[in-house]
Amino acid sequence: PPAHAPRPPREAAPRPPRPSTPAAPDPEQTLAWVVLPKVQAALDAADQALAAPPLDAPEAERDRLRRARVQLDRAWERLLPLPSAEEAELEAARQARREALTARVAALPDPRRAEEQAAAARRLAMLAELQALATDPDLRVAIDRARAMQVEWRALGRIPRDAPADLGARWREAMDAVFARRDAERGQRLQRLEGLVQQAETLTRSADPQRAADAVKALQQRWKDVGGVRGPEGDALWARFRAAADAVFEARRAAADQDRDRAIAARRALIDEARARAAAEDAGDPEDLVADLHRRWKRLGPAPRGPGDALWAEFREACDRLRHPPQADPALLGQDPGALRHAPFAALATAAPAPAAPPAPPDEASPSPSASEDPTDLVLPAGLRR
Repeated sequence: PPAHAPRPPREAAPRPPRPSTPAAPDPEQTLAWVVLPKVQAALDAADQALAAPPLDAPEAERDRLRRARVQLDRAWERLLPLPSAEEAELEAARQARREALTARVAALPDPRRAEEQAAAARRLAMLAELQALATDPDLRVAIDRARAMQVEWRALGRIPRDAPADLGARWREAMDAVFARRDAERGQRLQRLEGLVQQAETLTRSADPQRAADAVKALQQRWKDVGGVRGPEGDALWARFRAAADAVFEARRAAADQDRDRAIAARRALIDEARARAAAEDAGDPEDLVADLHRRWKRLGPAPRGPGDALWAEFREACDRLRHPPQADPALLGQDPGALRHAPFAALATAAPAPAAPPAPPDEASPSPSASEDPTDLVLPAGLRR
């Protein structure tokens, strides 16, 4: 054909038909195909545990049955959801096997249940005792016992199943009642201690230190009877009370030192007066002066400790010098005044004449005593002539 002539159209080849897409599988069928064998295996394991001969030890048998029940529950949780068509039937089968395992466990003797019952009884007894402590007259003993019971309650562990459901709430309520009473009593003691502190602080301004010190001692005994209070409030009250007591005792000590100084000065004045009168040429009757000095010394009261003995020795020495001036016989100084008053009679005894000679025979002439010889004319020592 000519080149410009159009080509005839080619006929299109028929296409092969496409393969049809397979229909999606049913989800229920897939779930049943995957889950049902495993569910049946879990049920069979429970049946085997129920059919197995029991163990000799009740505790071991209980553990075996409990373990089988736990395994059934865990397998069931992993296999959910179940096929809807068999779900009700499978759930009933599981529940039946679980109840059978639970009944077998409950039929076995359980020593732990006896322990739980004993623990529940012990907790109920402790609750009754704690409720009685709320009205105990001795609050300190009640508080100590309540604290010990708290420790014992915690040591018992969890509250057993056989105990009443409100046991824990009743225990806390009884414990709160005991400690609420302690808080009320603590407030009352704080008020009483505050009154004692105010009295002690008032005594610090007393004009009589000795009476104030005696009153503070009585307040200290009352503080012991009331008892201290723990905490910052009680510590602050005790610090104030102790500061006031220290101030009162310091004032009494200062007053005692002043009295001691005055007593020493008064005794020193008497000693100086005795020495001055002993040095005077005409001071009067020494015995009267010494007696007056002794009376005044006694009116001063007990001598202070420490220098009292030395002051008394100086006073006696001064009185001896007043009674026996230096021109007297030195051998008589320092002797007892009573012995000196009886000294003339002792001198008379020592100066008595010798016994008379036996009478002469009648034929011998006896010389007559002269009128100038007086047997009573005795010579006294120089110190006694005055």
